[in-house]
Amino acid sequence: MKEEATFQDIEHDERNPLPWHNLLVYPSRALWRSSPIPPPPYILETQAKIIKASERTPKQLRRTNDRIVANHLSLSDLRERERRKMVNGSGHSGSSIAAKKQGGRDGSINPVFYSPEHSICSLKYRLVPNYSITRRILAETQSLLGKEVFQPKRILDVGIGAGSASAAALDFLNEQKSESKDGGTYKGVEWLHGIDPSQSMRDASNIMLSTVLERQTLTPNRRPTTRLTFGNSIVSTGRDDAAKSGGTFDLALCSYTLHEVPSVAASLSLSAIVWEKLEPGGVAIFIEPGTPDGFNALRSIRSMLLDVCPPDNKENVDGEEECHIIAPCTHHGTCPMVRHQKNFFRKKINEEDVDDEDDDTEADEYEEIDIENEDEKHFSAEETDVFDTAFCSFVHGMPGNTRRKQGEKFSYLVVQKRITDSSGQLADYEANNPFSETNIVDLLKQSLAAGKDTKRKIGQEESKSFLDSAREIEEKFLNAEDDRLGLELVRGNNRKSFGRIVRAPIKKKGHVILDYCGSAPDDEGVETGRIVRSKVTRSQSSKGAPGMYPSSRKARWGGFWPDLTKD
Repeated sequence: MKEEATFQDIEHDERNPLPWHNLLVYPSRALWRSSPIPPPPYILETQAKIIKASERTPKQLRRTNDRIVANHLSLSDLRERERRKMVNGSGHSGSSIAAKKQGGRDGSINPVFYSPEHSICSLKYRLVPNYSITRRILAETQSLLGKEVFQPKRILDVGIGAGSASAAALDFLNEQKSESKDGGTYKGVEWLHGIDPSQSMRDASNIMLSTVLERQTLTPNRRPTTRLTFGNSIVSTGRDDAAKSGGTFDLALCSYTLHEVPSVAASLSLSAIVWEKLEPGGVAIFIEPGTPDGFNALRSIRSMLLDVCPPDNKENVDGEEECHIIAPCTHHGTCPMVRHQKNFFRKKINEEDVDDEDDDTEADEYEEIDIENEDEKHFSAEETDVFDTAFCSFVHGMPGNTRRKQGEKFSYLVVQKRITDSSGQLADYEANNPFSETNIVDLLKQSLAAGKDTKRKIGQEESKSFLDSAREIEEKFLNAEDDRLGLELVRGNNRKSFGRIVRAPIKKKGHVILDYCGSAPDDEGVETGRIVRSKVTRSQSSKGAPGMYPSSRKARWGGFWPDLTKD
C-alpha cells in the first residue's frame, strides 16, 4: 500500500466518491520535497570528529565560509556577464575577464582549489543540505524510471567535495537491495570514483565514505563490495584505459560543481565529458544553487545535450546516442524561460519610462485569465508569458529544527543516455510500468467534458462511466507496491501529459491557480516548452472530476499537474 494512502481530511466512501483526489494528489503534492529526518547519526558523528580534529573555531569557519560565498558570487557575476555579452553579440569575452579576476597572466583560467580550512568549512556548512537534496533527487529519479531500470552499480562523482552527495547515493542505493522483489538481483554499488582537484577534499570524502561503508557492514546481507577510488582529474578515471573507449558509469553526480567553474564554456565542456563517461542507460544528475546563474548553467547544458543527441528523432540511425530528460522537465522541447534576451536591459529601461496609465502591464495577465465562453468559466488553462524572463528553482525542506527550516532553493537536471534501437528493445523502459497503458490525463479530459453535459441523460451516463473507470484505476494505484512516492502515473511516456509546477499555487476562495511548465508543437510541428496557467474551481471538480479541486489545493511547488491543454 502507498504511504499515507488515506488523508484524514478527505471523505472517501460510496456516497461521495473522490477518485481523482488520490490519482492527482500524489504527483502534485510532491511528498519528496522535504527530508523528515536528518542524515544517519554516524555521518553527523564523523562530521563532528573531522571538524574537532581540525582545531578550527566556529568563528574562524564562519569567516572562511563568508570568503567562499563571496568568491562564488564573484564567479556567478562573471558568468552572467559573459552570457549577456554572448546574447548581445559581444563575443566570448567572459573567459578573459574571469582569467584576469583569477590571476591568470596567459589568459588561462585557474581552477578553484580548496585548502584544508576551506574543506572543513564546506563539510560543516554543506554536508546536510547537499546530502538531503541529493537523496531527494535520487528518490525522484528512481520513481520516474522504476526500480528495475534505475540500479546503478558504478558511480562517478565529479567535484566530490566532502563526499556528501556520494554518501547520500551509497545510503539510498544500498538500501534498495533488501527491498528488491526478485530475490535481490541488485547488489548495490560496486564502484564509486570521486574526482576533486583538492587533496584535502579527497581526504575528507575518503573518511566520510569509508565510515558509511563500515556502518553498512553491521547490517547482514546488505553491504556490497564497494570499491572507493579518487582522482584529481576527470580525464583519467583510474580504471586502466576502459574509460577512454566509451562510457563506464551508470550514474554520474555533479553536485554544486559548476558554480565553481569560472566560465560558461568550461561548464559546458565539463558536462560534455560527464556525458561521455555514461554507459547506455546511464543517468547524469546536475545540481546547482537555485539562483539565476545556477539555472542558466543547467539550461545551457540541457540545450546542448538535446541539440547534439536529440531524442525521438526519426532521422536517428541505430546506435546513435539520445538524451532523454528525466527531471525536472516533463518534455524535450525548448525551455520557455529565456532570462538573457538581446538588449534586455535597454528594453527594461524603456519600459520603465512609460507612464503607468499607458503601460500594458503583465500584472493583469498574472492575476486573471480572460474567458470568453460563459460555459467555461469553471475551468481555464492558457499559455502565459509572465515567467519568460524568470528562472526555475525548487525548494527543499531541511530536516530538524535548524535555521534552514524554511528550506533551500536549488536547480537540478537529470538526463539519461539511451541508444537508438529500431528493433524496439528499449521498450523495457515502459515494460516495468504497470500503468504504461493508462493515461489518466486523457481520462480526466473526457470526464470534465462529460461533466459539463450532465443535464442530459447521455451526459449523465458518460460521466458515471468515466467515474467508474477512475475508481478502478484508483484502486489499482493505491494497491500498487511498486513506488512509495506514487509516481507510476507520471512514468515513461505518460510524463509528457503532465506539467511541472514551477511556482507555489495561488489559493483563492473557490478556485486555485496553478502555473506549470509543459510543451506543445509550434506552427512547424516542433515541440516547444511553455508555461501554462491553469485555473481549477470547486464547481469544475464536483461536476466532472470529484477530488480534483481538493488535490489542487494540496498541490506544491515542484509537483506534477495534468496538462489539459494538449490535444
